[in-house]
Amino acid sequence: MSSLRVENLSICIGGKKILSDISYEFPAGKRTAIIGPNGSGKSTLLQSLAGNGYPASGRVMLDEHDVQGFGKKSTGTSFGDTATRGTGATGYYRS
Repeated sequence: MSSLRVENLSICIGGKKILSDISYEFPAGKRTAIIGPNGSGKSTLLQSLAGNGYPASGRVMLDEHDVQGFGKKSTGTSFGDTATRGTGATGYYRS
C-alpha cells in the first residue's frame, strides 16, 4: 500500500502565507477528512498533495519520493474536485 506524508509544508500565494509548517502522515488504506472554514487552505493543501504548485518550504512524499518530481502521467493518479449537494461540503477524490 502506498504511503503519503507531508513534511513541514508551507505555501505562500501572492506573498501571503496560506499554510504554515504542516506535517502529517496519512494512514495507508484509511480515509482522511480535511475540514475547515472557507479560505482556510483545504484546496491549497489538496493541490499540494497532488503535486500541483510549489511549496515555499517542506515537501509531500509518496512512497519516499517527493511528488514535485512526478508528472501526472508517471503517478498514474488523478485528482478531482467534488461537491456534496445540499451540504456545502467539498472534497477531492483520487482514482
